[in-house]
Amino acid sequence: MNSYKQGVSNIAAKVNRNIADAFNTNLINMRTSLIIQHLRDGKKIREDKVLDKEITNAFCDTIVKSLCGLSDYDNFKNFKYHHSGVGTNPESSSDIGLQTPVYDRVAGTQEIGDTSNIYQSISVITYFDSYSIAEHGLFNAPTGGILMDRTVFAPYEVIANDSLRFIFTIGFTVGGGS
Repeated sequence: MNSYKQGVSNIAAKVNRNIADAFNTNLINMRTSLIIQHLRDGKKIREDKVLDKEITNAFCDTIVKSLCGLSDYDNFKNFKYHHSGVGTNPESSSDIGLQTPVYDRVAGTQEIGDTSNIYQSISVITYFDSYSIAEHGLFNAPTGGILMDRTVFAPYEVIANDSLRFIFTIGFTVGGGS
C-alpha cells in the first residue's frame, strides 16, 4: 500500500473513532498489521510493515457464531496457518482464500504481543524457486478453513532458498481508543 493510501486509511480510522467517541459508545477496535522480513543467506535484506488491512466477513461471522455458542470456540486458537502467493488483486472483506497461492500453508508460532491485548502469529516460509510474492493470508486450518485476513503488498522477489518471515498482529483496544 503506498503511503498516500495508508495515510487516508489511518485518517478514516481516526474519524471513525472520533465519531464513536462523540456518541459515547464502548467499542472494541481491532487493528491488524503484517511485518514481512525477506531473508537471504541468513540475513534480513528487506522489511516492511503493512497496516490497517481488512479482516474477512467469514472471520467476523466466526466471532458472532462463537459468541452465540454456534461455532467451536477452539476455532480461534487455530488461526495460525500462514499462506503466501503471487496474486495482486486488492483485498476484499469477501475473500475466502488467496488469489494465487504458492506451496502449502505453514503453522505459525502464536504469542501474546507487548501487551495482553495483542495477538501475534509468526511463521517463516522458505521458497525453492523464484517467485514474486505479493499476498499473505492467515487461516485456521492447514487446508480449507476460514481466512481471517488477506494482505496484498509490494512484491518480494524471492529466489531459491530465500525465506519470508511473516509476523501477523491483531490488537484490540476498548472504548474507541486512539
